[in-house]
Amino acid sequence: MDYTTELFKLASREFLFLSAFRQKVRKGIRVDIDDAASDLEEIFREQAATARTDAKLEALYERARYPLVVLADEILLHTGWEFAPQWQDRIFEEKYFRSNVGGDQYFAIAKELRAEDVELAAIVFAGLALGFRGKYRERQEKLSEVRRNVYRLLSEYLATTGDKITPEAYHVQPGPPRRINPAVTLARVAIIGVGGLVLYYLVTFLLWGTLLSDIRTAARAMGVLG
Repeated sequence: MDYTTELFKLASREFLFLSAFRQKVRKGIRVDIDDAASDLEEIFREQAATARTDAKLEALYERARYPLVVLADEILLHTGWEFAPQWQDRIFEEKYFRSNVGGDQYFAIAKELRAEDVELAAIVFAGLALGFRGKYRERQEKLSEVRRNVYRLLSEYLATTGDKITPEAYHVQPGPPRRINPAVTLARVAIIGVGGLVLYYLVTFLLWGTLLSDIRTAARAMGVLG
């Protein structure tokens, strides 16, 4: 099982919510503070429930949970939302972790990432791509440095993902590895899936693919990918 993709799928609903939230705020659409809090709390509960279905995924989620929580606070506080001042008194980090140091700690987590932490690195990079700035809000050069460093941890995974959807596909096939056509894979999903399950996996697959593309594009712009 590709746990980098599984962890991303677990977090994808939050990423979609935060992206949609930011777009609504920018367009002047009112988002009620209680509705935003309720929706995100439901998402966090869903994440935890999904993680509990697999021991390794649960362990990975325990590490990713803090960055995911403080990412939500960051977007709610720094998107020009009318309720941002009130959110200062309701931040999720204080509710779930009894702390208020996310602007610093997010980057401490990024700094401590190792080559074997690709699953967490993908979550951290996604947060940066979605707009996490924290203590480096006014220091673009430091923010770019963090992005480059996290990307380097993802580079090997991104290279292998470009050639195959999951490692298991090659272990069960005799002969040399072959490149899998994403369109064929999606067609198979559509055939064997039903209703909302098909839609869910289609959306998360496309979202993950888009993130990989965005990561590569950002990396080229930073000069870390040829």
